[in-house]
Amino acid sequence: MAEPKNRNIIIVYNNLVFIEGLKLLLATNTHYRVIEECENGTEIVVSEKLKMVNLIFIYIEIQETNRIEATRKICNRFQKRPLIAMSMLYKDRYKFCCV
Repeated sequence: MAEPKNRNIIIVYNNLVFIEGLKLLLATNTHYRVIEECENGTEIVVSEKLKMVNLIFIYIEIQETNRIEATRKICNRFQKRPLIAMSMLYKDRYKFCCV
């Protein structure tokens, strides 16, 4: 039986506690590997590691709209790339689809 492949992950968030907590959770499975941490949407859009990533966790803060725009750009550029966009805000006007 073939060994499962490693899953490369990028985390986009500007809160060190959140990043470290998510990395700790992901470390419980040896097949998940965080290959980059970005603080904002600008960093993720220009990242060379986007080509190697299997999953992106991005926290959307409405105050920093470039994360929303970055999420749209990534979804358009890498249409089959799984991306989890997270937010603590619940308002219909902040929802959008990345399918």
